[in-house]
Amino acid sequence: LNNNLIDIFSNVYRYNPDMIRLIVTNSWSNRQKRSGKTEAHHHKTADWVVNAYLKVPENSGKLIIYPPNIDNNFGFEPSQIDVKTDDVVVFPAWLYHGTEVSESDEDRINMSYNIKIDITSLDSNADYLV
Repeated sequence: LNNNLIDIFSNVYRYNPDMIRLIVTNSWSNRQKRSGKTEAHHHKTADWVVNAYLKVPENSGKLIIYPPNIDNNFGFEPSQIDVKTDDVVVFPAWLYHGTEVSESDEDRINMSYNIKIDITSLDSNADYLV
């Protein structure tokens, strides 16, 4: 997963993948029971969020990604992502996100972590741009 993320971020930031270091600042897991949900929130101390879905029963609620300005969405509707078991979703940490209410009798389980991107010291003679 680390190498895949570096490839993605090298395309986003347009830096040579060898120049990018991923720093996991914290990680956690969630277990949503019936009628549980995650309220809209963001991760202001990170650059990116990674959610790995370990168990996603049917009717356990979709992931909701909100427009960048949650208070004035300028006509944009939240995106609802129907995640499945073994899906991995990566998005910018500043995006508000949450989940729908779970209507499943089985628990939904995911593991998440925050990432900071470190572009290693840029030497003016190095070929760091992609």
